[in-house]
Amino acid sequence: RNHTSKYRTTWRVLSSEMKVIETSEGDKSGGGGGRMTKKRAVAYALLGTIKAEFFALKQSARIKFSAEDMKFLMNLKRINHDNLATFIGVAFNEVGMFYIMNALVDRCTLAELIQDEAFNMDERFKSAFMRDILKGMAYLHKPPINYHGLLNPTNCLIDGNWVLKLSQFGFTSLVSTLVEKKLVEMMPTGPRGASAELAGLTTAAYLSTAPEKLMNLELLKEFPKGDAMADIYSLSTVLFCILAETATPYTSFLSGFSLHFSINT
Repeated sequence: RNHTSKYRTTWRVLSSEMKVIETSEGDKSGGGGGRMTKKRAVAYALLGTIKAEFFALKQSARIKFSAEDMKFLMNLKRINHDNLATFIGVAFNEVGMFYIMNALVDRCTLAELIQDEAFNMDERFKSAFMRDILKGMAYLHKPPINYHGLLNPTNCLIDGNWVLKLSQFGFTSLVSTLVEKKLVEMMPTGPRGASAELAGLTTAAYLSTAPEKLMNLELLKEFPKGDAMADIYSLSTVLFCILAETATPYTSFLSGFSLHFSINT
């Protein structure tokens, strides 16, 4: 029984094991040359020698995961695929914060690369990135995960070998339930909405989310409950962004806020 308990919580990260490293735009490595030489400026957690990208929410009450939740988290931990950022685990019930972590992929996001005027995204790069996305999604859509949930150009991450890896997958429904139960919540809004960004909620994320999953959601405070069908909508927007070389699937005047307003009225 003790062995089984330990096995089921290999996905848990203790606060004593992690150190959060804050970064800023000035911390990017490299000089000029756009994304060819620079790295992403992103807060990350250091766990020994492992760097983990995370999203963070304020924990308001003690969390007790069900057996089903723990099994799902265990299955996330087991994932090993070239086009998926490794799921590291969850930190909770210790320091008033809730973290979900994936391995850090620090070259750039797909959105950043598309917007980089110094980078020539030719047909070779486009086809390679689309192939990587499709491979990652095909793997996720098999049991036991079955969906991504929040696919958008900002969590399509490109590593030092120009391999695209999907991140922030598989747990939006779990977190959505925790928010509904008021066990976790968004932190007070920081500069430029930094609290929402730390939780993986950006305008870009909503713009790539199927409209029916946005119904009655409070913008930048709630997570959509993803599923495989909604992923197809998200996938189409990301592929469009690659082909059209645009960071958003919509015209520039259509903001996430106006989109959200039109869906809920």
